[in-house]
Amino acid sequence: MNHPRISTIRLAIAASATLLLVAGCGDHGPEGHGHSHGPGAPAPDAAVPAPPGVLAVTPTVQQNLGLTWATASYRVVHGVLRVPGRFVAEPDAKRVYAAPLAGRAEVQVRPYQRIAAGEALYRLHAPDWTRLQRELAEASSALAQATDRRSSSAAQVHALEAAVELWRNRLATLERLGSELGGRAGERAEASGRLADLAVSLATARREQADAEREAGGQAALRVSLLFRQVTQLTGQDEAQLTAVTDGVPHWASIGAITVMASRAGVVAADLASDGRWLEAQEVVCTVIDPAGVRLEADGLQADLPRLREGQAARIVAGDPGVAGSLEAVLVIGPEADAA
Repeated sequence: MNHPRISTIRLAIAASATLLLVAGCGDHGPEGHGHSHGPGAPAPDAAVPAPPGVLAVTPTVQQNLGLTWATASYRVVHGVLRVPGRFVAEPDAKRVYAAPLAGRAEVQVRPYQRIAAGEALYRLHAPDWTRLQRELAEASSALAQATDRRSSSAAQVHALEAAVELWRNRLATLERLGSELGGRAGERAEASGRLADLAVSLATARREQADAEREAGGQAALRVSLLFRQVTQLTGQDEAQLTAVTDGVPHWASIGAITVMASRAGVVAADLASDGRWLEAQEVVCTVIDPAGVRLEADGLQADLPRLREGQAARIVAGDPGVAGSLEAVLVIGPEADAA
């Protein structure tokens, strides 16, 4: 686009400068130019005369004009549109790791260190974590007790139902024998009383079983589930890992400090918290940036929009023509515009 015009101007300037230099050091007639280069001394920038049609640009002129050179290459230049751009980080290329609880940070990484996914970034010693472990222990104990009560009450209900059925059959047998043989009134009365007492006990046991079912399957279980959700979010481990038992102790109870791992690979930024510093909740500890998560934002002219289309093939090249190589890219036309 504009580069051929710039190159022409630079060559024109270089040609003028060369002619001026030659004129300044050439002969002005029989009298000469008033000074001498000395016997046998070559004139500055002396060079072999260039063939006709070739413009010679001496090293001094190149240095004065700041000319740079690049190796010529064959390519299709028809329809090429060049626009300036800059690299910016994608929104998900920067991951900020903040302290989930107030506590003392034990930093495990250094600025500009390359890390892999799952690598430890820092350990957090937080008093609230200890309190959460205590609450989870109490909730787990309450859930275990509720589960035991549910099991015992279910067994008691089953036993009472069997006893009620037994005495109901005995009372039916006594009534049949009494109607056939006569007598046995005392036994029938005793069986009826016993059956009534068992019915009352069975009703009480069923009520206790319902309470135990509601506590074990509702309040106690819900509290444990909510606490485990907090522990999972803080530690980054799932419930199966947290409930694994070693030497009679569940894993969640043996965690003395929260270890925060990197969710993806990247490079640690320079704004890193000091090791051993006390941090408030949600205070930033470190930031990890993915160097590959970048895009090029280029600014084009409104007049060039008819030449552009979504998904068009593009190439990203360096601004310095001396830097070879390019990156293949896909054009995405953003909805933003600059009124200027």
